[in-house]
Amino acid sequence: MQAQETGYRRFKIESRPAPHVYPIPNRFDVRARKIRLAAMLVHEAFEYRFEKEVVLSRPCIYGVFSGHFGGFKPLKHKCVGCMRCVQEYPHIMTVKPSEAYKKLGDSFWTPEMVYTVWNEASTGKIPVKGMGYKGGFGGEGFDGIWTDMSEIVRPTRDGVYGREYISTSVDVGRKPT
Repeated sequence: MQAQETGYRRFKIESRPAPHVYPIPNRFDVRARKIRLAAMLVHEAFEYRFEKEVVLSRPCIYGVFSGHFGGFKPLKHKCVGCMRCVQEYPHIMTVKPSEAYKKLGDSFWTPEMVYTVWNEASTGKIPVKGMGYKGGFGGEGFDGIWTDMSEIVRPTRDGVYGREYISTSVDVGRKPT
């Protein structure tokens, strides 16, 4: 008879990103007016007494300005179009849909639909407004799938896709005829 392990061990399926067959176009075109950005950085450097952490902090929580050159060369593939940078720095930043994104799809498939399916297939996640789940069980691959379990617990509560009424009934016994 084998002794059983005590405690909880989490089951995990390792996943690796597969290379795309076609390059996914950036959804948004993020641009900064470079001279105004440089002037603002110089002004902030003196105002905050060259405190590097403060001067180099940028408004994007998605990391669009986290590259080597910051706002001078934004990482456009990280932009989700939240417009926070434009709200905080309207005289410096512009965000608009990219031309390559606008060309996706056809008369039936809109660019939004194509991009959504593409994103779901490449990340394994459903499109969620907001940040999604980042707690203790969050992670890469299948662990990154975010679902709203309040739909099961409280079927009339607003779910991921708005107000959804779902049935939690279960048929017991033979299949109804």
